[in-house]
Amino acid sequence: MANTTELPNPFTSLAFLPPTLADQVEATRYLFAATLGAYVWDMGLNLGNDHVLLFKHRVRFPTIVYFMSRAFTLAYVLTSFIFLVAPVKNCNALAITLDICLILSQTSTALLFFLRVTAVWYESKIAYAVFSILWIAVLGAGITSLLGVRAAHIGPTTKCLITTVPPNIEVAAIMPPNQRHRRLPCYKLPHSRSYDSGGFLHGPVSSFPGW
Repeated sequence: MANTTELPNPFTSLAFLPPTLADQVEATRYLFAATLGAYVWDMGLNLGNDHVLLFKHRVRFPTIVYFMSRAFTLAYVLTSFIFLVAPVKNCNALAITLDICLILSQTSTALLFFLRVTAVWYESKIAYAVFSILWIAVLGAGITSLLGVRAAHIGPTTKCLITTVPPNIEVAAIMPPNQRHRRLPCYKLPHSRSYDSGGFLHGPVSSFPGW
């Protein structure tokens, strides 16, 4: 840690970090700033569709999960950005809040993919059982990642930095079901739809339970 009297600007938090780590923190700040801006922009573009989905159609369980995924993902990105750039009194409390938002975002998004897969493969009990187990694995991996996460202030400043990360954090980051969730409907749909002579789509796609 650099000596405060030797720093040209002792109030800059990155001055108290090694150059390599300071560059990584700065790059992460830019990344989350861009991510937050892009996500808010995406939400703004979809306000009309979300309004129709929420007020013009019957609200079903998948609709609730969709808006939960939206809200928790926004909460995670926003909390991460605040953690990186804003002065914070209790770094540990904000780090735990950040991790909770991440877990809720991961599990709700994985549940949304799970509902999509079971809607497409609604006749297969095996697919339902396998992806139920995988979703529970996502939830369990996320909860265990909370244990051991610690944060502290950078030097004498009020800016925060994660200081301790549990060794099993990679398990929560992988989220194994998500890639399979995306691929399976793409495989199933071409085999499930039929067209009339005018080229319009018909078949069981429009009659999945819960959608």
